[in-house]
Amino acid sequence: MKSLSIMLGVLAMALTPPAEAEVKNIVIVHGAVADGSGWRRIGTILERDGYTVYVVQEPLTSWDAERAATRKVLDRAGQKNG
Repeated sequence: MKSLSIMLGVLAMALTPPAEAEVKNIVIVHGAVADGSGWRRIGTILERDGYTVYVVQEPLTSWDAERAATRKVLDRAGQKNG
């Protein structure tokens, strides 16, 4: 049920045209015991609608490694926007 709520939230964002929204970059961080490939279809929809999408591939090795991977993607997304 939680996954459905998240997906509906992402789809709602996708339905907002970029011209009306300030958001240009979207960073998706998958949940535990999964990888980012499950977000590929959502990412494709968002990209088609004009967003730049980043999906963090968590290493699933340690909390610190996951935070570092997420920070790296956030920094890259911020550089593209800045």
